[in-house]
Amino acid sequence: MAFLDLPYRHDLFVSCHPGTDLRQIDWTKFLFEQIRNEVKSDATEMVGFSHMLGWDEANIASLRASFSDNPSASGVILIILTEQFLRSPWCGEEAHWFEEQLRKNRENGGRSIVLVCGPSLNDELPKSLSEMSTPVMFYSKTDDAGRMASPKPLGYPHPTNNDTGFWREVSSLATLVINHLRKIKNNSKFLAAQESVSVITPASDAVKVYLHAKATHTEAWEKVKGQLEDSGCSVFPEQLKPIGSGLLEMERAREERLRILKEEANAACALVVDPPTEHDVHMLVSDRTALRVSGKNIPCALIDRTGSDDPFAQRLGIETVNAVQQDWTTSFQNWLKTNIHAG
Repeated sequence: MAFLDLPYRHDLFVSCHPGTDLRQIDWTKFLFEQIRNEVKSDATEMVGFSHMLGWDEANIASLRASFSDNPSASGVILIILTEQFLRSPWCGEEAHWFEEQLRKNRENGGRSIVLVCGPSLNDELPKSLSEMSTPVMFYSKTDDAGRMASPKPLGYPHPTNNDTGFWREVSSLATLVINHLRKIKNNSKFLAAQESVSVITPASDAVKVYLHAKATHTEAWEKVKGQLEDSGCSVFPEQLKPIGSGLLEMERAREERLRILKEEANAACALVVDPPTEHDVHMLVSDRTALRVSGKNIPCALIDRTGSDDPFAQRLGIETVNAVQQDWTTSFQNWLKTNIHAG
């Protein structure tokens, strides 16, 4: 039984085609098993996690005949893009069918992820995949000793404990799958509740958002804080204060931020005024992990005033909210409504 409710029949559909190369077959199966194991161990509520490995090992029937509408009946579609996959049936006569499955999945609130296993494959992406969200690069141009080599999938032909790149990306993928499945689940609960009764939320029940920003961005922080409050949110902290560069000062600031996130806030956000964003993303991931240990799941987002998208944040399950648009708080509120119950 799947973690997701109907109309989904599976939580994850893995679409791949390893061909006849036994090394590629073993690597693909191992990758799939590790993602499945990470999801089931990191998300205890997903003990019934349902999955389907979509490849035709006999290489006789087409994907369409073998799998019917299973892709669109899954919350997350993971496409492992290899050379063999691009030569598979759906990339030819069945491409239009697969594109339809991806469209149905999006319409139902599902997500599709493309795992690119070689740099040359980017130039051969079919239309149905090239228009999707930023793919995940899953290959290395160096060998085990760090020397330049022919690009190959991470951990190929069989990952070892020393393949840190492989294990790091598997963990990121599992987090991406978990967060999206929770989002779909909570959205279905929210829609069901809205259909059964219409409730006007009292002001005292306003969503409480922690908004982090650099002290040098105080003016932008105050403007975004005001926009969030006008949309019905309560915003922490009350004032943006300089932290200082000392380790003790930074640790005290983090302890206070975690206290507010644990005891009061419903969401953690970081304001992005100029790149790079890696520090803000790592801070949100670190806070989210610390809160999970204490038993609280909290949605995290970058509120981006540069108008860009951050694939690094996306891979780690951090939402990027484009705050350049005039009505950005509406989409932000919709995101909150579908994610706030995860805690």
